[in-house]
Amino acid sequence: MDIVQEVLQKQKKDLEKYKPITVEKHLEVTVDVGHLMATDPNYFDDDLFKKDQEQYLMDLTRDNTQLLINAVWELPTEREEEAVVAKMPAPKTALPRARKLPVPKPLTKWEEIAKAKGIKKRVRDKKVYDEVLDKWVPTYGYQRFKAEKEKDWVVEVPQNAEPNKDEAIFAH
Repeated sequence: MDIVQEVLQKQKKDLEKYKPITVEKHLEVTVDVGHLMATDPNYFDDDLFKKDQEQYLMDLTRDNTQLLINAVWELPTEREEEAVVAKMPAPKTALPRARKLPVPKPLTKWEEIAKAKGIKKRVRDKKVYDEVLDKWVPTYGYQRFKAEKEKDWVVEVPQNAEPNKDEAIFAH
């Protein structure tokens, strides 16, 4: 019979390690699954806290975390690739900002006039596709002149031209 008692006591000690997944509180804990946050409005027992501070905080944290995990397990799930994913709802609690909201800059006088008249800034393209050269060429600048030279590589020589004069140089 001694062996049976030892086994039962060992089993009892093992069961004491594992706490139940259901937690009962006097007041209901507010759980915001969107932020993964639990707010406990229950009374904080000072006497138990003074006796064994660390154990009291561990028990309180474990209970509230268990309530939060229970709420997460109640969420709808779906399978994505090789994992099961819970669909998180939108947060309920509005978190405060660290700083005040930024104030938009006031419009300048020109911006006010442009807005009133509907004037918009025209965006000028830097490059345009040239179908003759079959590539993108600049709309302005010295590179555009080089592209124009490439485009007109054939220069017609008039009948009355001098034979010793190069017409290609004077074409542009």
